[in-house]
Amino acid sequence: MAKLVELIETEAKRGMGTHHDPVRVVPQWWTTDGELVVENDPQMAALVRSHRSLFLLCERILLAFQHNEAIDWSGIERVLSEAPRL
Repeated sequence: MAKLVELIETEAKRGMGTHHDPVRVVPQWWTTDGELVVENDPQMAALVRSHRSLFLLCERILLAFQHNEAIDWSGIERVLSEAPRL
């Protein structure tokens, strides 16, 4: 099934102007009700890919706190040693 939908395309300025976070224009698509549907920021996608193990560790810690569970610290030294330095 296919459906034709109406979207509003905008551009947002992102970035701090540094080597790791350059200023860039990011295209965004919104519904006519003002809800963000998607944006295309290749710089952010690259950052997430390069820091994936660190993001997963943070997610694991946050979930443990939310569920009042003990935190599994196994592998933290490896994750931190592999994390790129900003």
